[in-house]
Amino acid sequence: NRVKKFGTSNQAPPPPNPVFAMVHTRVYKSTSFFYVSTASITLLNATLKPISIATVGSTVYVSGSGFPKSQQYVQYVVVCFNGIVVNTAVTSSSGTFLTNFTVPEVPYGTYTVTAMATVSPVPVGDKCPSPGEAYEGGYANASLTVVPSLVVSTTTTCPSYTITVTGYGFPANTPIEVLVNGMNATVVEWSSYPSSLETSSSGTFWAVIQMPQTPGTYEISTNVTVTYNGVTYPTPVSVTVSQSAVYVNGTSSFTGYV
Repeated sequence: NRVKKFGTSNQAPPPPNPVFAMVHTRVYKSTSFFYVSTASITLLNATLKPISIATVGSTVYVSGSGFPKSQQYVQYVVVCFNGIVVNTAVTSSSGTFLTNFTVPEVPYGTYTVTAMATVSPVPVGDKCPSPGEAYEGGYANASLTVVPSLVVSTTTTCPSYTITVTGYGFPANTPIEVLVNGMNATVVEWSSYPSSLETSSSGTFWAVIQMPQTPGTYEISTNVTVTYNGVTYPTPVSVTVSQSAVYVNGTSSFTGYV
């Protein structure tokens, strides 16, 4: 039968019909097509220098390149921190963008910053779209470590007056003590009352402490610290206790304790 159909027994059968493979470069609405992304992002500080750490409440700039270009249509890029949308940018005609976001209240740790091209803006606070929703391969990640920081209600006060010390970016749910020149501060009110002072699930705390009676400059710190790349956080904060003064017609007539 083979000789009859193809002529000789040594004659190979004709090749099968050609098969064409289609490669999709657009990934949209959670489809699972494969793509290769050339996009990248860099995290910057206020002076536009690259960073890998930040504190709660600080501004982080995000510089992107290799994203889909805004040409005939506007091309959006959604920026997410820890899985939550924090801003939306628009790319340039060359596929670049520069935007920023404020680091939210989160405990100490390393978090993912994501930028992905989308067909429309996404409201701040919404859940970040999935990688499969990125438009035409415009997707990139970067890591940001949030470290502890301290904020005081004032940097100048009077003897025995109280100030409020607030901490951000500490390890979550951790007992903590406020120190004045390395010694336990006199705490008169605190965020976790009536239990002992400890950080919240978001790594924050506040405490009202009484400053010493003796005038001078004091260093406010905590017994809980973290070390990142050889640097210890939080950075201590200086508070100056000044002598009390009574002014008459704008002129000091008495200086000392009152």
